[in-house]
Amino acid sequence: MLAGDQGSTGIQTLVMDPALPVRMMFLLSLVGLVAAAIWWRGSSLPAMIGCLFLLGSTVLGDFVASIVITPLLYMFAGDGFFPVTEMVVIATTAAAGISMLFAVGSQVRRANRTD
Repeated sequence: MLAGDQGSTGIQTLVMDPALPVRMMFLLSLVGLVAAAIWWRGSSLPAMIGCLFLLGSTVLGDFVASIVITPLLYMFAGDGFFPVTEMVVIATTAAAGISMLFAVGSQVRRANRTD
């Protein structure tokens, strides 16, 4: 979003978004996935595991991937830049998708048994 002039130079400046709404969105995504995992706990174990894998695609999951998981894969604590950090996040998202496919399959089998 562009603001007005910067003094008398006439240069447009970017207005920074407030930090609180952004942090609340990060928190809501985390809380929502945990709540969905708890909700699926009783009826579908693969769906619950899929929700837990999706935690890797949140900001907290990206932080854990770059600080904990990727250095464990490389077996050393480097300067914080590893080329496969994004691959860890992608792998957790793919694992969540595969887990949801298993969840759908188990729900279809369960529905076919009752017919």
